[in-house]
Amino acid sequence: MDNITVIDSVFLSCLIAVAAGSAVARKVSYWVLALSTALISAAWLFASSGWSAGAISHVWVIYIAAIWFATICVSCMNSHFQEEKYNLSQTLLRLKSAKQRYSDHLSWLSAQVQLLQQGHTSQLLVTDMLRSMSRTLAFADIFGIFAKTIRNNAHFESCRLVFVAVKSGAVEFLQRSVYPVSNSHELTDEVTAIIRARIPVTVPENSMYVVDQTGENIVVYFPLMDDVHPVLIYNKMDRNLFDEIQPLIAPFYLEMRKSYLFEMVRELSLKDALTGCYLRRYFMRCLEDELYRSKKKSGNFSVIMFDIDNFKHINDTYGHLYGDFILSQIGSIIRKTLRKNDVPSRYGGEEFVLLLPQTGHAGALRMSARLRDSINTHRFELSGVVLSVSVSAGVAAYPDDAQTVESLIDVADSRMYRAKKT
Repeated sequence: MDNITVIDSVFLSCLIAVAAGSAVARKVSYWVLALSTALISAAWLFASSGWSAGAISHVWVIYIAAIWFATICVSCMNSHFQEEKYNLSQTLLRLKSAKQRYSDHLSWLSAQVQLLQQGHTSQLLVTDMLRSMSRTLAFADIFGIFAKTIRNNAHFESCRLVFVAVKSGAVEFLQRSVYPVSNSHELTDEVTAIIRARIPVTVPENSMYVVDQTGENIVVYFPLMDDVHPVLIYNKMDRNLFDEIQPLIAPFYLEMRKSYLFEMVRELSLKDALTGCYLRRYFMRCLEDELYRSKKKSGNFSVIMFDIDNFKHINDTYGHLYGDFILSQIGSIIRKTLRKNDVPSRYGGEEFVLLLPQTGHAGALRMSARLRDSINTHRFELSGVVLSVSVSAGVAAYPDDAQTVESLIDVADSRMYRAKKT
């Protein structure tokens, strides 16, 4: 074998080794090795046909070089494909992560929109409720607007507002304002027991109310208003629904307090601070209104005027402090004795005048006798001094005794002084 043949054979062996090593290292299919073997066999066939060793070696070199080059190209393409596959998988992972973040963000936005809608709805309810309440100062109207608002936006069986005071350790239900949904208007024993056990309630300074839930009842305790606890009671209301309408409670309390303060100022401007009876100016206006109604509807009413006997002697003997005490006690007796629609007034000094709507002369005489008996039998005791006080009274009735305001007062006054002299 000449030198060329030897060199070519060595080079051929090296190429075969490189091709095989590249095929194994790059994990190329074994078809590359099979093709190499086929080509070598073909070359030997050509050699058996009379080709020279140099020609055969060059054929080997050409084919193996082609196979080696193809192997390198396939390996490079496979490496590039694997890299692209890896990049694509990473891109898909990033897309999935972005999709999950987008989905989470979308869910968060939906929740925020829902909260904003709920907040907007609550704000609209508060605004509409306050707009309606601003048109009135009457407490009954304010509570009616509040109760109607919550009834239209939450299901419950009944809603009641109760005014509770603690006097000498005992709980007293002073006033009751009920907005019922069911036929039951009265407080149950269970509810009264709950309130009695909780009163008095300390409401934190940074809050306007305290909420308790016992069984099917949700009870809202408001701060004291002139030693009185307003208590709001819901029966059979879902707590989640209550939380939704809870933004309405604070504005309602402010409106309720505004109405209460207005009534308090109104009462102070109309009533005598010492006796708790109405001032003369307000009494005369009520008397004129009652006269107008009675004339229009052919009704009747009566006026009682009475005076404390020997009141100047009491002031001179025991002092004006004792005299004020007697006036205060008599005012209290009058207010407890009269009916709800009757109008008691301190006419001046130790004189009192009473308006009794829809009451004839006989009814006024019975009321006058009851008042005299209550005052005459009362023990007026102050600083160890006990006195008995008597009063004289006169009655005038419309239309039997007089038909004008002035004449009614004059008739009652003259009859009172006539009784004082007898």
